[in-house]
Amino acid sequence: MRSPPPAAASSSSPQRIRVRWKIFLFLFGFGFIAYVQQRGITVAGYRMMSDLGLTQMHIGWLETALLIGYTAMQFPGGVIGQRLGARRMFVLIGLIGFAACMATPVAPLFLKGEALFGVLLAAQLLLGASQGPIFPVSAGVFEAWFTPDRWALVQGLQSMGLGLGASLTPPLIAWLMSAFDWQRALAWTTLPALVLIAWWAGYGRNSPAEHPAVTAEELAELGPEPPARPDASISWSRVWELMKDRDVLTLTVSYVCMNYVFYLLANWCFLYLVQERHFTVLESGWLASTPPLAAAIGAGVGGALASSLGKRYGVRTGLRILPLVSLPAAGVLEFVAVDATNPYLAVAALALCFACVELNEGPFWAAIMHVARADSMAASGLLNTGGNVGGLIATPIVAYLSGHHHWSTAFLIGTAFAVASAAAWLLVDPTRRAVATALIASGPVLPAETSGVLKTRNVVLIVSDGLRWQEIFTGADPELLNEKNGGIWENERELRREFWRADPAERRKALFPFLWGTVAVRGQIFGNQTQGSIARVTNGLAFSYPGYNEMLTGRPDARINSNEFGPNPNLTVFEWLNGLPELHGHVAVYATWGAFKDIFNVGRSHLPVQAGWDPPYRGTTSAREELLNRLYRSTTPIEDGDVYNAFLQVPLLDSLPAQQARVLFVGYGETDLWGHAGRYDQLLHSAHLFDHFVEELWNAMQALPAYRDRTTFIITADHGRGSGPVEWKEHGVKQKGSENIWIAVLGPDTPPLGERMHTAPVTQAQIAATIAALLGKDYRQAVREAAAPIADVLGSTGSRPAP
Repeated sequence: MRSPPPAAASSSSPQRIRVRWKIFLFLFGFGFIAYVQQRGITVAGYRMMSDLGLTQMHIGWLETALLIGYTAMQFPGGVIGQRLGARRMFVLIGLIGFAACMATPVAPLFLKGEALFGVLLAAQLLLGASQGPIFPVSAGVFEAWFTPDRWALVQGLQSMGLGLGASLTPPLIAWLMSAFDWQRALAWTTLPALVLIAWWAGYGRNSPAEHPAVTAEELAELGPEPPARPDASISWSRVWELMKDRDVLTLTVSYVCMNYVFYLLANWCFLYLVQERHFTVLESGWLASTPPLAAAIGAGVGGALASSLGKRYGVRTGLRILPLVSLPAAGVLEFVAVDATNPYLAVAALALCFACVELNEGPFWAAIMHVARADSMAASGLLNTGGNVGGLIATPIVAYLSGHHHWSTAFLIGTAFAVASAAAWLLVDPTRRAVATALIASGPVLPAETSGVLKTRNVVLIVSDGLRWQEIFTGADPELLNEKNGGIWENERELRREFWRADPAERRKALFPFLWGTVAVRGQIFGNQTQGSIARVTNGLAFSYPGYNEMLTGRPDARINSNEFGPNPNLTVFEWLNGLPELHGHVAVYATWGAFKDIFNVGRSHLPVQAGWDPPYRGTTSAREELLNRLYRSTTPIEDGDVYNAFLQVPLLDSLPAQQARVLFVGYGETDLWGHAGRYDQLLHSAHLFDHFVEELWNAMQALPAYRDRTTFIITADHGRGSGPVEWKEHGVKQKGSENIWIAVLGPDTPPLGERMHTAPVTQAQIAATIAALLGKDYRQAVREAAAPIADVLGSTGSRPAP
């Protein structure tokens, strides 16, 4: 009953193209043009050799010069791009690349012999250097403009742009050379770059928050808070740590191996078809476009598949699947290509081989971004440096072997590299660094601007499942105080006597006396939509498991789209805090819903979780404890998996004197159950008792020295509900308003501002970091994507807990 119907679990598609996808199209265009510029000389080289007196080794050296410049500027280009910003960086490198490309057809008009070759060599070196930063800087843009679950997709789609550029170049250059000459072929294919550069200069921005066309709705889609502008400084100590990281090194070595095959197919396919398979220049131009076209399709499909597999199986397993399958397949197809007697079969095998290779661009780049997180530009620069080392290895080897007509040997070497690349993925875990950082962290303090001493030593997060903000702020809903709309079974007059008041302020206080008599007086309450206070979920689903994951991990996870998802793959703030020495063994969970054993992933976290109908007392029990155990075992539930709130309250209060948990989660579920059942009378009674249970817990903790004046309560709901005579019973994307919640905070460090009005929006995702911040810890050091704490409830104190 907690989940909405399956059809409600996905929202409708936006009606217009989001700005982030327009930004992506620009980067797609830069990648496309870069490969047109790079591949032009590989096709034109056939005519350049005869016209300019160059040998095949000269063409090999020109391509090597481009690769040297391209490789050398990967990491420095990422650093410079981060300092200048993507907007200025793409204009700068675009103009340099344009000038370098135009130098190649223009130089023969003025120079000959060694001087000409020197200029051509310098032009290719400069072209490579100008294009080296494109993909590291793009990785930083993708990090700012897209959520992590889309990283593999956008990386794969951008690689598709490369493939399309490489696919278009051979037939286009070959046709232009046949119709005119190689100089005009290169010049005319370079001119469109100026249009793209000018357009980007006017439209591009470094981050969503800077773009005037980005709406608040689009910012909300990007996460619980607006993505920050990339940091303009880079810590060399962090870069050194990245260079030593086992997953960065393994991914880089694997990428070296894969890129031998990539450069073999991308740069030498045209000459192979002419020299070894004896096609004409025009035929070879069109046939040489087939492998890059297949590669382009493979890159796009691979990005989409990797994104989908990552959501389904988790980052570690999901990103491994494609490399482990497709790279060995690419090795086999290389062998098939050189062994085929039919030349068209060889072309087909090469095309499928290239597709198999390029399936892996999304997994490689998404993996390095997951490893590096905030340092993605630097790390992806290192990755692509290694990748282009593969090209530096391949180019002289293939140039030498092809010049001596040993094409088969060049391809068979590629088979060995493809298999080695796949094997390296068995050692890769993109999540290792993040989890290790989180679990080993010693709990760094908050930034200096919150430099007081915290009084809070204990934090309790309390959730009433599915309890609407409407009841919290206006009390009983008059539209539902009847049998027709509210399913009232008891005496309606008696129900009104208990909970109805003409004044909404009095009505809400009748329903929630502790919340409005104590919390609102001594703490803060967010979420009254009618008073300009917005509190909302950001997971886009508005039902239980996605909501609890969001509040406990600080960010939504698109993979979690069902209440039956199973063990949570994400690190909760409770598990992270339990990993800190001073809090280890002082974290506990009490909840009515059995699914919390998965939400807190007890198999991994080993947190003590009392949830569902599991009898609460173990070992030797008193008569009173055994009686409650019997009630747990013999009571007929409202719904399987959900124990009554009153049953949970007893072991919760019993645990306080002995256990004295410092970080405590309490989840009450009845309000959601009675809402789904359509029993508004029971929902009101349950909400009223919830308020009583919270008061009872507060008083019990204040009676103990370990908790008195040192404890903060955060009280909230996991989702809202619909409104009106029917929609109030359900929640989800089909029930408008289900994303709206409420958040209340009471504790020694929270200024007593009461009901918040006309204040900045707060989100469910901010709760995780707020819990840690109240204890003097920075959860975002462990989970960088987590939303920031709710600053207003921290007051002017906040970096260190009281001793």
